[in-house]
Amino acid sequence: MTKRILDKWLEEGYHPVSGTDNLMMQDLDYIEGIGPSYMERLNEAGVMTLMDLWLASPIIIANRTGLAVNLILRWQEMADLSRVEGVGQQYAELLVSAGIDTVQQLASAEVDSLLLRIDQALEEHPSMVGSPPGEKSVEKWIMNALTINMKGAPYTGPSPASKEG
Repeated sequence: MTKRILDKWLEEGYHPVSGTDNLMMQDLDYIEGIGPSYMERLNEAGVMTLMDLWLASPIIIANRTGLAVNLILRWQEMADLSRVEGVGQQYAELLVSAGIDTVQQLASAEVDSLLLRIDQALEEHPSMVGSPPGEKSVEKWIMNALTINMKGAPYTGPSPASKEG
């Protein structure tokens, strides 16, 4: 049996990443577009959970599964965005379709601009989500994405000892 990507990652001494608790054990079919056939191929390559998918090299997984690198990258982007509280599987797909590929991009987005991009994505794919997110939801996503980015970030300001008194 192929060793899971996550197991290899943890064996190498890496530590869990802030904002990833909900990814750790989530099944791959959480991602829109990953059905039983794709899930079986990914599982055979050692990708069992969203965390495995998120950590995997898309080129290695493409070589092991025969899937297109672009498809794997899209799923990885959706897995990354699903770390944000309030962004479910359909909204993760919507954000990727709107050109938001990472939590960092979401954290730096402006609400009005993102709503416009979401509207444009929905014009191309009107049935992607049951109901489009409102301004308040998008604001919460951005704030929650900022929280993920801030967790564990090193302090880069002046050291307390350098303050003049």
